[in-house]
Amino acid sequence: MAKPNPMERKLYLKENVDEKSVMPLIEAIHRINDDDAEKEKEYNGWEREPIKLYIYTYGGVCYAGFALIDAIRASKTPVHTIVLGTAMSMGIFVFNAGHKRLIGEHATLMYHDVSISTGMNGEMTEGLKIELDEALRLQKMGSDFLMEYSLVEESVINDYSNIQWLRVWKNQSLKYSVKKHKLITKS
Repeated sequence: MAKPNPMERKLYLKENVDEKSVMPLIEAIHRINDDDAEKEKEYNGWEREPIKLYIYTYGGVCYAGFALIDAIRASKTPVHTIVLGTAMSMGIFVFNAGHKRLIGEHATLMYHDVSISTGMNGEMTEGLKIELDEALRLQKMGSDFLMEYSLVEESVINDYSNIQWLRVWKNQSLKYSVKKHKLITKS
């Protein structure tokens, strides 16, 4: 019996990172993993073909982004993350979650401190303390993740913590950006 073609494996994160943009991606990653698991049982020698996640985002919500990161990291089927254009803010973390990472020659990566929107409506002091604690927790989680899955060292992150934005262009991407990283160029 001939082996069937694998499911469609091209996914796109092409908007802000939020619940609406990441849930279809998480569901697709799970669906592909389930399909591959079934095909491994049915077909001797079934090989999992990588999922390709194309990224073009200015960032977004930390919680949604970390949900997508958890799905990528837990995927038995390899997920290759590919930045075309930009992976800013939460996008740089999603990019670094890939089992293999590729970046376009003209792509821009950007990292910055976690920002919060309080929405406290008058509950200022105690509410701000709670929001600040949560922002610091998310900042540490993001910084630790970036240091674990990239070549960015703590001293570089700390140097940039006193300024608002760290943009990483092509040459800096090669220096700081990712372990197991490949620059996409014409052959």
